[in-house]
Amino acid sequence: SAELEMLCIGPNTEEKPFLMAELGRDFFVRGPGLSQLVEGMVRRKIWFRCPLTGDTCHSSCKPDGDRSQIGKRYCNLCNKCFSAANWSQHLISNHPELGVKKEKKLAG
Repeated sequence: SAELEMLCIGPNTEEKPFLMAELGRDFFVRGPGLSQLVEGMVRRKIWFRCPLTGDTCHSSCKPDGDRSQIGKRYCNLCNKCFSAANWSQHLISNHPELGVKKEKKLAG
């Protein structure tokens, strides 16, 4: 089977965030592969405008710079943003049909 790859080029800054219409409203649910997103494989911070509130948000799990702005991700199934740090838990608890599994912690 062929894989579909998309590239969305933009400033990707707080001043010029992506619109969800540019990324696709289901961007954080579909990918670049839902399992990769949940497992933290997506390392690039995405600046986007929440379609519900119009707020500018970033997708990182870590706070942003001096302002300690917590990252968020938009759930098109709920039509709202949730904390990026709790994203996988949101999907596991609220959208079991997506098949997201709880991450296993490695013994250290």
